[in-house]
Amino acid sequence: MAGLIVLGFAIAIVNLGIPAEKIFDEVYFARAGEEYLSHTPVLEWTHPMFTKEIIALSILLFGDNSFGWRFLNVVVGALEIGVIYAFAKRLTSSTLFAASAGAFLLFDGFHFVESRISTGEITISTLIVIVLYAFYRYWESVQTRVERLVASRFGWPFVATMLGGVVFSALFSLVVNIQPASHSPKEQFAKDIYNTAGAGPYTYAVAFIYALLGVYLFARIVLPRWLPQLGARVSYADGTSKIVKTWGGIDRPATLWLTVLLVALGLLASSKWNGAFDFGVVIALMCFVWLTRFWPKRPPLGNPNGFPVDIVFGLMIFVSATIYIITYLPLFLLGNGHSLADLLTLQQIMLRYHETVGGTHPYMSVWWQWPIMQIPVTYYWQNFPDIPGAATAAGHCCVAMITSLPNPVVFLSGLVSVPYIGWLALRERNRGYLLLVTAYFLQWLPWFHSPRMLFEYHFFPNLAIIVLCDAIAMQRLCMKMPPEEVGWSVASVHVAVIATFIFFYPVLTGMHIPYNAWHARMLPDILHVPHTSWIMPERPSPPGM
Repeated sequence: MAGLIVLGFAIAIVNLGIPAEKIFDEVYFARAGEEYLSHTPVLEWTHPMFTKEIIALSILLFGDNSFGWRFLNVVVGALEIGVIYAFAKRLTSSTLFAASAGAFLLFDGFHFVESRISTGEITISTLIVIVLYAFYRYWESVQTRVERLVASRFGWPFVATMLGGVVFSALFSLVVNIQPASHSPKEQFAKDIYNTAGAGPYTYAVAFIYALLGVYLFARIVLPRWLPQLGARVSYADGTSKIVKTWGGIDRPATLWLTVLLVALGLLASSKWNGAFDFGVVIALMCFVWLTRFWPKRPPLGNPNGFPVDIVFGLMIFVSATIYIITYLPLFLLGNGHSLADLLTLQQIMLRYHETVGGTHPYMSVWWQWPIMQIPVTYYWQNFPDIPGAATAAGHCCVAMITSLPNPVVFLSGLVSVPYIGWLALRERNRGYLLLVTAYFLQWLPWFHSPRMLFEYHFFPNLAIIVLCDAIAMQRLCMKMPPEEVGWSVASVHVAVIATFIFFYPVLTGMHIPYNAWHARMLPDILHVPHTSWIMPERPSPPGM
């Protein structure tokens, strides 16, 4: 794992500062990092803050320049490779195929480019992989669950706590909605977003519900530890359970992975709202597993009593809301007299923005085009036709391009491997496979109804799932081969992946290359694939082509 992480970092860091100017959405995200550090109202307020705070930290550590804007994203991208390796190792029980999954991601152009641009997509993708991996580890750890039994779990102590919680929550709502003495409607919370006139019913209700949820979690998690113990219920993967006299204490692996899951979900929600898709993945699978307790035979997905659904769901909301608010603290600290009402009003403005944002863009696309690589996004394009002494054999020089182009060997294989893993999930009742396929479709299909302008990078989180499915499918194929053929077969796949990455490397990094070399890499245009072009429609054709 460490070798893949280091190699991924080393490859991505080369010429990271090129181009020196802000490209594509760096004009918003890198600028936001600069604005944080200069105590200026942030222009990019349409997404939550966490990814922009990573960029601000990167600038603080490495300077306000193109290298500094992008450095920590390279680190995050390298870490994603490590998480993919760990996840694949769990799913395949094979070092070889775990390394293959890591290599597929490492040598994918989409991942490579997103790691080298100062926007939020690589952080979002990495957090999603951590969420899925942590949930899978948590799911595995509760296949044998020991639940403490206490007297009056929902008796008078619980009722009294909740009644007291109503009073506490009302007081909490009043206190947190007190406007600072320096609060002024003329103060900007973000660029051109001004403070509200004051708190209203909506802000009081949100604060009240947040506090009452915290009280409920206290009553469900902490309060039972103070009540008389009656023993413990042990539930198993086959759906059976038994009562024992003693409770063995906290299940540390389950607690650890639940904690990782909750923190990752909180940071994901604080990065971009499409993280809600993965909240849906976790909730849907937890509820489905819970419902299998009514299955007439052995539960198909393991212990149906493993998840304390109400507690996990409540923690997901409460912890995520807490982390979300914390990520906005810099705006409170850098501003003058901001309040909770200002923060909540900004969220409403953000929602209206995403519901109504329109316009056109040469690289805008729709959901069904993403898995077939029909319109990758060009982040940077320059031509240099008059460089002295730079004429090529074709007589034309030069262009520089950065496009978010997936590795076709890896990416297009997902058209087969993802459905195949879905079929295996149903046939074998494999929890890990079911998680991957559920996440793939719940991260993709909701975009079908999105009212906003969309791009290929909205599909980027599914790249991680594709490489995992590719590795699993390759393992299954190798299991059907004679042992002597496995080595060269796996090696030939890796050679194809690496060779493809090297071939497209110039248009992933902004290298200056001749027109004919650039055009040779625009494969759909050369092959005349119907309705498909990797070249911007407004861009003139290269001279002599």
